[in-house]
Amino acid sequence: MIRSALAVGHVSTSGPLHAVQGRVPLPLYALLPALVWGEEAVGCHPLCRGLEAVPFSTRLLANWGSSILRGMSMSSDNETAYDSHPAMFRNHPLGYLILLLLIILPVVALLLFREQIAGMGDFPPALLLAATGLGMLIMLYWYMKTRATRLRITGDEVHLEEGLLSKHHVDLHVGQIRAVRVFQGVLDRVFRVGRIEVFTTGDQPEFVVGGLPNPHRVRDLVRNRRGNAE
Repeated sequence: MIRSALAVGHVSTSGPLHAVQGRVPLPLYALLPALVWGEEAVGCHPLCRGLEAVPFSTRLLANWGSSILRGMSMSSDNETAYDSHPAMFRNHPLGYLILLLLIILPVVALLLFREQIAGMGDFPPALLLAATGLGMLIMLYWYMKTRATRLRITGDEVHLEEGLLSKHHVDLHVGQIRAVRVFQGVLDRVFRVGRIEVFTTGDQPEFVVGGLPNPHRVRDLVRNRRGNAE
């Protein structure tokens, strides 16, 4: 592929830099600065002396390679390192299990003891179905509440989004963040969740988010990227 590309630009991979019958034999290593730094490297880098004589197609290839390298570098710097919502089961395992029992047990009771329950009248079956419906509504509300909070760390930016219909956004650069505190109970440490508090200036936190998975990762990412920014 490299040989074909060089052939288009009439560039040879051997011999010194000189013009022969309109062609420019050029060592391959002389193209490397142009591929890495782009066309502005021509005439500036020692390996690029005389590269102005290279045909346009070859210089276009150099700029194309440089653009790809820069795009790869920018995409790696701007990729999302953390993106999460508060957990449900891991944050409140006992409450989650109680809700599941509230939803499942009435249905199981109706299936296993439907004749006995039917002999009690219409009220007991309605009460069991109401319990199941209530549990499903609470579970749905809990799920929507966790989906309404989202914390992301992209590049050197920390972004918090809160709210389901009415949105509240907080954007902070890692250089603005003075401290990130992580609070975990015994069960939180077992299930690897916790509450984080982000401080910028003053004694009051800029925002607080509870039930986040891997909270120490948030603190470490902010600390490392703040050190790189400085």
